[in-house]
Amino acid sequence: MSGPEREYLDAYLANRKQKTDPDLPDDVFFARFCIAQILKPRDLDIDQLASGYTDGGRDGGADAIYFFVAGKLVSDDMKSAEVLDFEGLTMSLHIIQATRSPHFTKEQIRKLEDLSRDLLDLRNEVDDKAHLYNDEVRGAIRKFRSWWRDLNMKLPSLSIHFHFASKGDDVHPDVAMRADELKNVIKEFYACECEVRFYNAKTLLEMAKKSRRDPVELKFIKQLASDHWGNAFVCLVRLKDYISLITTPMGDLRDYILEPNVRGYLGSKGVNAEILNTLLSGSKTEEFWWLNNGVTITASQIKPGISSMVLKDARVVNGLQTSREMYHYYQQKRKAANADERHILVKVIEAEKKASRNITKTTNNQTKVDAIYLRTTTDDIHDKIEAALPSFGFYYERVKNQYYDDDSIPRAQIVTLEYLTRALVAILMQHPEQARGSPGQFVQKHYSRIFSHTSKPEVFGHTVQLMKRVDDFIASRVEAKTDRANLRYYLALHAICTATRRSSIQRATIAKLRPEKVSDEVLAWSLARVQSSYERIRARGIVPDLVSKGGDFIAEVKKELEAKYPPKHKRDEEMKRTLFSEAEQAS
Repeated sequence: MSGPEREYLDAYLANRKQKTDPDLPDDVFFARFCIAQILKPRDLDIDQLASGYTDGGRDGGADAIYFFVAGKLVSDDMKSAEVLDFEGLTMSLHIIQATRSPHFTKEQIRKLEDLSRDLLDLRNEVDDKAHLYNDEVRGAIRKFRSWWRDLNMKLPSLSIHFHFASKGDDVHPDVAMRADELKNVIKEFYACECEVRFYNAKTLLEMAKKSRRDPVELKFIKQLASDHWGNAFVCLVRLKDYISLITTPMGDLRDYILEPNVRGYLGSKGVNAEILNTLLSGSKTEEFWWLNNGVTITASQIKPGISSMVLKDARVVNGLQTSREMYHYYQQKRKAANADERHILVKVIEAEKKASRNITKTTNNQTKVDAIYLRTTTDDIHDKIEAALPSFGFYYERVKNQYYDDDSIPRAQIVTLEYLTRALVAILMQHPEQARGSPGQFVQKHYSRIFSHTSKPEVFGHTVQLMKRVDDFIASRVEAKTDRANLRYYLALHAICTATRRSSIQRATIAKLRPEKVSDEVLAWSLARVQSSYERIRARGIVPDLVSKGGDFIAEVKKELEAKYPPKHKRDEEMKRTLFSEAEQAS
């Protein structure tokens, strides 16, 4: 490969870094750029990408590690029991190394070969190698091994992928031979597919130019076109063809086709089991579309053909549960799904953004949909937050990756729905243990308080500012990523209580908060206090993650805050007791 191609990549990266991540070291920026390009087909958002970063001291050559089951990124909140019923279960482990070196070397591969022998060999204990590998690397591999043990009896199809990115030329035969040795090491431990891929400057540039959201094709058996009011169709679609629309060629769910933000920590709450049972029944006497209302899709552009149509910016705005259950059907009974001759009714409407939002709201109000799903996609409060956050220096990503691919938006200023919700749960609702865990049920129960229409823009803006300030501070003071994750929400709550000298936080407290009040001194004091409680509870032998998600930690933090800053009713009671005591003494 010629030098100019590396120079083009360098120029592209320099321009992009200046606009999106000016404060990141060059090597870290390059690694994260490569990770984002390699995983672009998975359509992970900025928080999901960050969850897999393992780079730093003692990383064993792994800059990032990601683990997918049934096409879904495995998060800390997921349980293996969620996929036990899946047929043809797929599992894939991805280990990524990125270096700015102008060559691919055998040493790069040797590092991941050593990591594989040390950590992927089930005969070894992961923590026996703590002196060689950091908490993030060990935690990622521990998660993979745990899920593998839980699901091994289901005979899942496992694949392990090693990705090497650099500014190098073509792969030297000696390096390719060492890559084959790495594959052989993996096959000593697992009966699986193992892939080693190399990405040079030319490949990385081509990947950067490729859109993550190509137009999709919807095949149909019959269609009825609207003869007025614009481009709209009612289609009869085979189940297998609809499944093809919502899945990638690799069999992963195309999350971005489902109405934005109906995902993540909301998980499968409110799943309609009857839909899945109907699909699994494989009925030969009852058509699926007789029993199901079907789905509605909006697109910014529709190009109809004889037996299919191409949709640009497709969004399933109604029938979200049906779509997810069809995907689960495909995961559990892949052969049956591919051979299923039943049909689903699909409405396709060409609509711009505002009209699409109205269609979402109207069609979902006509059917029984879990309120949290509808609210996060149609509630006007999210429009208001999106409009307000730029004045606080942030961009609210209602549509997954709507800003991540915009080179004019700094990455640090992007705020996802999940990030905002967890911050509000920790600070406004004063439940950091829920924010650290899986807050889906908590959010459903308290949604109207968390996203209250009476909240001023400052409530959301100041919450994000505080949470980002805490994240920056704790990253500079706490080395282990796991400990940062366990402490960050507690630190945010303790810091705002300390800054405002209150043990109970109200909306007005957050709205009136001046950012400068949460100084480094306040954060340092609060961090010392929450760390002390955290370590004290850990000393009882409790797993760190369980400490942060359990009740003891928050109870101790709140008890200390109330002792230092008594609530008004307690201050009144204390004053009454003092006055009564003084009156008795006087008599």
